[in-house]
Amino acid sequence: MDNKLTEITIEQVQEQFRLWRAIKNKPRAIPERLWVLARKLVGRYKVSKIIQGLNLNSAQYKCYILQQPISKIPKKEKQRFVQAVANASFALAAPSLTINKSNDTSIVIQNASIEQMACLINALRGTA
Repeated sequence: MDNKLTEITIEQVQEQFRLWRAIKNKPRAIPERLWVLARKLVGRYKVSKIIQGLNLNSAQYKCYILQQPISKIPKKEKQRFVQAVANASFALAAPSLTINKSNDTSIVIQNASIEQMACLINALRGTA
């Protein structure tokens, strides 16, 4: 028998997930039988199509479909603290900016205008 005829489609799996969600009477874990069907889609459909089509999140995809233990799922790297101190004296024509990083390194910027420094600070903060 031709394997192509027996392969399940994403639409069929979507329907199974939809039916399960429609009849469940309270929040509970997605049954293993649905994960088995979803695993059959891997490699035949894009990851984004599987996640969106089955209304899953990326952690569910990694844990239940790819079957990666939760401890192996990389956590988002903690943002490192950056401290920016502006030393602008209106009596001086050249203000300076010192940026102290958490790894005990620092960057000193001198002879930039207040506007340039404000742009730099906003870029570092992600508000530019």
